[in-house]
Amino acid sequence: MNTIDKLKAMHSKYGKAKRPRHWAEEILQLKTREERLAALQNVPEDLRGAVRLHVEATFEKLKFRRRQS
Repeated sequence: MNTIDKLKAMHSKYGKAKRPRHWAEEILQLKTREERLAALQNVPEDLRGAVRLHVEATFEKLKFRRRQS
């Protein structure tokens, strides 16, 4: 399944009125950075900044937890 198909499947899960955290959840499920960057480009422009913040915050938390272990 390619990136676009994954996004379409996730989009059907939430319907048309997705919130930034829903977009971020979808993006965080993708495996590679390239897939995540491509998915971010499919986010509506008015929500893209908030989605980027959600994703970056999650990765910062993961990085912090790895350092603590």
